Amino acid sequence: MREFMENDYDVEPFVSEEPHPMWIASIEGKQYGACVILYPGFLDKVAEKLGGDFYAFPSSIHEFLFMSDSYVNDISAMEDIIRHVNAETVIPADKLSDNLYHYDSKNHIFETARKFVAR
Repeated sequence: MREFMENDYDVEPFVSEEPHPMWIASIEGKQYGACVILYPGFLDKVAEKLGGDFYAFPSSIHEFLFMSDSYVNDISAMEDIIRHVNAETVIPADKLSDNLYHYDSKNHIFETARKFVAR
């Protein structure tokens, strides 16, 4: 993500340089970085990097994690992980959501994973 973001946005993502099925995005200073998902074209660029549709994990108000949907087989298990992490490691003021989200790159739809499955 670093490659496409530093030219298009005034943010510094915090991601591994190595190929990996999960990417983390935030902004410089790592404060309130989950807002990156609202930047115009950001979700489409994540889809390009991950090779299509992906799931988005709200780590906190400070960052989002993204994983190609080919790596997620059990939505309920992922939701359980999000709830557990939020309850055990995220301070209440930094909690963003207990939901897992999905981005449909063909239709440009960002929605909860449950809505995606129902659709």
